[in-house]
Amino acid sequence: MKTIEESIQLVKNFDWKNSTQESIEIALPTFGMNNEQLFEMPKEFEPYMGWGIKFWQYPNQLSKLITYIRDKEINSYLEIGVRWGGTFIIMNEVIRNCSNPYIGAWANDWIEPSEILDVYQNKFTDNFFVYLQYESSHVNLFYDFGHTISRPLPQIDCVFIDGCHNYWCIKEDYQRALNLGVKYIIFHDIVSQSTPPSKFAWNDIKKKHRKIYEFTDQYDSVKGTYLGIGVIEITKDDDVFPFYKEFYPDLFD
Repeated sequence: MKTIEESIQLVKNFDWKNSTQESIEIALPTFGMNNEQLFEMPKEFEPYMGWGIKFWQYPNQLSKLITYIRDKEINSYLEIGVRWGGTFIIMNEVIRNCSNPYIGAWANDWIEPSEILDVYQNKFTDNFFVYLQYESSHVNLFYDFGHTISRPLPQIDCVFIDGCHNYWCIKEDYQRALNLGVKYIIFHDIVSQSTPPSKFAWNDIKKKHRKIYEFTDQYDSVKGTYLGIGVIEITKDDDVFPFYKEFYPDLFD
């Protein structure tokens, strides 16, 4: 068991750029895992639950997302629905380590920021990010990205959607991401039997896109199918165009 600060330091020190997917999968639990909805969590990870950064993911899924995303050019990251903040910390550090050490980062949730995020921001001086305490549908969300503007401008490269798990919430968060000119949209719980609307939303959304990736490995110690990560990589041939074309000037020069 490690303190929050010790766990964050391990995340920051890890070689995300050069480690194999298998090495990442082995390392992830040592940062500390979530201890909520334990029926979803593999029993082999019980010693890692309830301390550290409390990330709420399966290591065999998240490690594959990391190896996919780490070679992409990403200069800004928004996570909708951060809970404790463990996944946000990991993703932020992966992008900082592999793409841009000066990444613009925003964490969004309707709850107050956790102690974990407070430590991440205030005990590590190189970690500037903005915590947006709103429902993701709040009218002021766009304006708090740093520009006082009358409408959104393309500026967020990667959005991780893991907030409200209602079908229409997910669809609306997806549309917000497109309004931000996003390159990569990540969805959580795409196969989880705990949240059927997440599965339905993902299955509808992915039909509109050419490049999709799914990381849905499970664990034998768990009865059922849970979590799951889906990624959309935006291309100019996606069915969302020409409707969202104005937010993607780089695709349509």
